[in-house]
Amino acid sequence: MPVPVILNRTSNPASPTVHTKTIWTGGTGNGLFTASKNWTSAVPVQGGIVYFADSSQSLTADTDQQTLNLEELRVSSSFTGSLGTSSNPLRISSTKVVLDARSSDIHLRGSFREIIVVGAVGITKVGGISTNRIEKLILARSAQNVELTAGKCEEVVLGGTSSLTVDSGVTGDNTLSPFTGINNGRVSRNSNLSSASNFINLNVTGRADSNARVGNLTLFAGSLFEGKSTTGVQIRLTMHGGKLRVMPADSSESFAVVNSDLYGGILSDRGSNRDLTFTNNANILGSVILDLESGSSVGGLN
Repeated sequence: MPVPVILNRTSNPASPTVHTKTIWTGGTGNGLFTASKNWTSAVPVQGGIVYFADSSQSLTADTDQQTLNLEELRVSSSFTGSLGTSSNPLRISSTKVVLDARSSDIHLRGSFREIIVVGAVGITKVGGISTNRIEKLILARSAQNVELTAGKCEEVVLGGTSSLTVDSGVTGDNTLSPFTGINNGRVSRNSNLSSASNFINLNVTGRADSNARVGNLTLFAGSLFEGKSTTGVQIRLTMHGGKLRVMPADSSESFAVVNSDLYGGILSDRGSNRDLTFTNNANILGSVILDLESGSSVGGLN
């Protein structure tokens, strides 16, 4: 028996979402975010898409736009002005941010689902407002001079030949961790991370140094991790090669590793005033090379 088909000719399919687009021109020269003549069409609106391109005019005034939530904010390499200042950053929220600011200074604070930095060589400072956060910060290609300054961030990913500095006090929302910190970090080959904030999980194929806590640290062949803190690795160190180097500190307290699986790599305290200590005996599963200062030792290495 045929199944009857009922057609509803009175309903309309859902209309696609239209995002209002506008481009910064800075035409008035006053740097005001809220001046309509500084934009090609109008001042940005909720859910809008904003471009900074083909202009040398800076946006540095009326930058507190915390109630504005964009769909996308994009800075092109053809924009040569500044976006905010160190003392007066642009405070705004956006689902996605793409920064290709080759010669611009960018100062950005707010809540962002994803920030992608693809070619920064000027000063680029980004941070989550204390009650909001950056869910994911991605550095690609040759992004240099990028600084994560404040607030909350859940994940950072470094690729290409990028470099990132993380200031102290940046945290995340992982309530299961024994301490607060950025939840995940990945540092690829030829990239560089320098952090003064805690990382709960950090995977390194390139180079990283830390002056704060690290929970789970995983090193791969060709990597270098320099430990500057007195808190060490607080959950587990896993080495598939690479080098762990204990750096000098104001205190001579040992750099402590709680648990470890060592499949290979180099352990070094060369040039340091501190020893390396494994709180629980290290689990040696491959060839491990010791590069130590004369008279120093590694505790808990059997």
